[in-house]
Amino acid sequence: MIFKGKDTDKTELIAYIFDHYQEGLVQFAGHFLQDTKRAEDVVQEVVIKVWQKENVVFEEEPALRAYLYRSVRNACINDLNKLDTLRYTIDIIHQEIQEEKKPLLFDEKVITEIQERINGLPAQTQRVVKGVFMEGKRYQQVADELGISINTVKTLLRTGVKSLRNDFEGREDIFYSNLLFLACYALT
Repeated sequence: MIFKGKDTDKTELIAYIFDHYQEGLVQFAGHFLQDTKRAEDVVQEVVIKVWQKENVVFEEEPALRAYLYRSVRNACINDLNKLDTLRYTIDIIHQEIQEEKKPLLFDEKVITEIQERINGLPAQTQRVVKGVFMEGKRYQQVADELGISINTVKTLLRTGVKSLRNDFEGREDIFYSNLLFLACYALT
């Protein structure tokens, strides 16, 4: 355990966290997220962040406990905000389609065509578009995975969607409804 004045390594700390806190942290996260799998993922991400911290020292056991539960709570709130943002984006797309009074058309061929067009984008743009739309990841998560800034993620996403929209010129209703389907699928 890494407490002030006691010298041990982080491996012991991580093992201690898993042995003494994992189950409770997953249950705690589950109350926020209402999804055990997502709760487990959030707890794992928090533990990884503890592992990655340079100087992890806790005054005593209650400090570790408070830190873990506060971190899990914040991670759950961030996760819920991410879902709310994606749902908001999907609602905007859906509203634009409804305002055009055109029916939502989910077409397997068009979805396949969208996926093929995404695969034809430049590599970095492709990874960003797939990460955000097809995997439901946050901008920060995509940025971290690719080693780029959030602003670069936003720029690449904007460029990618513009390119896709141009590919479907004259068929925007089909494009948006099927992109909506892909984004909704990422939420499940």
